[in-house]
Amino acid sequence: MQAAKIYVEGDNADALCDALLGCGAASCSIEDANLDQEGEEEIYSGPEPWGSPADMRLWEKSAVTALFPADVSIKEALEEAAEILGLPGPPQYDVSMTKDQDWVETIKASYQPVEISRGLWVIPSWCEPIDPGAINVFLEPGVAFGTGDHPTTRLCLAWIRSVVKGGERVMDYGIGSGILAIAAVKLGAAQAVGVDIDPLSITASRHNAERNGLKPETLRVYLADRESAGNPLPENISVVRDSDEAKGGVGAFDIVVANILLNPLVALAKTITGYAKPGAVVGLSGVLEEQVPRVVRTYEEYLEDIQVTTEDGWACVTGRRR
Repeated sequence: MQAAKIYVEGDNADALCDALLGCGAASCSIEDANLDQEGEEEIYSGPEPWGSPADMRLWEKSAVTALFPADVSIKEALEEAAEILGLPGPPQYDVSMTKDQDWVETIKASYQPVEISRGLWVIPSWCEPIDPGAINVFLEPGVAFGTGDHPTTRLCLAWIRSVVKGGERVMDYGIGSGILAIAAVKLGAAQAVGVDIDPLSITASRHNAERNGLKPETLRVYLADRESAGNPLPENISVVRDSDEAKGGVGAFDIVVANILLNPLVALAKTITGYAKPGAVVGLSGVLEEQVPRVVRTYEEYLEDIQVTTEDGWACVTGRRR
């Protein structure tokens, strides 16, 4: 395992941890970067109650320690995290190799079953379901983004649960681990199709679909060209309706969800909404609350009834295809 120690301003540490966990980090912790220095005051153990988050005192500078598997590029992970957070570039960091110990068990201990909403659980593959009668989505965490831990994943799952009524066709643009598409099918969707630019995500989502008992024709996954905004779906994909305009999946889906990054969300607005038939619902996430206005401005040309839900500083923008 590789350990990256990253130095950031105190109020950026939590958001950076969230972003790194979505960019390949196996675990993340935060400590005071100025600990044990002269004049440094311990501020989290004082007896006084805080009236509101605005009253809380934060460390002036924090040290975020993120553990990465040996085959993950820390530089690329930090660049992607910086893009998510809207930073001008990756923060300062140091890299070291960790001591030899059973990191598999350490990582497993950090993932526990998560109840997204009543009766909808995300279960690590090595855990037994807490409620066998619930809708349980089984995942192998750590390979691709989407474990149920990140606020944007939870926001998207809650939205999907609210819009799946039964029999829908779903497009998951940026499928990652497959968690959203798998959940949609388990909630009653007839079929899901996913696309991603990462070959590891294609492998992970197919593996997780099989783990959840989904047949290949129920969840289809396609690799998109990283350098192109074109449509990666073949014209004869079985999800399309019997009309010329539905070829290649265009205009074929009842539900479209994209939990990716701000820049591709904006750049690919026409492509993403193009998969939705008129009146279909579209969910967009992977963005911070302060980035919502840009998303709304971009998508109001294609969507109506736009709404925003938030959790821990992250947001999900939803609407209906015009």
